[in-house]
Amino acid sequence: MINTQYTEVIQTNLEQLQDAQPQDGLSERFDQAMSASEGNNGLEGGFLENISELKNTIDTAKSTLTDSMKVVGDNPAELLQMQWALTRITFQEELIAKTVGKTTQNVETLLKAQ
Repeated sequence: MINTQYTEVIQTNLEQLQDAQPQDGLSERFDQAMSASEGNNGLEGGFLENISELKNTIDTAKSTLTDSMKVVGDNPAELLQMQWALTRITFQEELIAKTVGKTTQNVETLLKAQ
């Protein structure tokens, strides 16, 4: 759901850092990554788009759950599937609420620091 363009991980230890010399091309890659803002729209782009996409997924899941509630009778397997679907929706909504709350808190902290 969340797309990241950086997937490379570099592991190192203190002995390697003592006599560290910049490898060829790393400083250019760093400069390029720091200046690659045209593809990264910040909050307007990726993050809010992903939240909106997740909301649409939850809305679809809720409507599917509502439809299945009308059909389910006394079948335990169908009741368990419905319970699992409701649990997934609840977890997704809690995740969104916590993410939005933490983001709001971080923005408020940033604004106070200015």
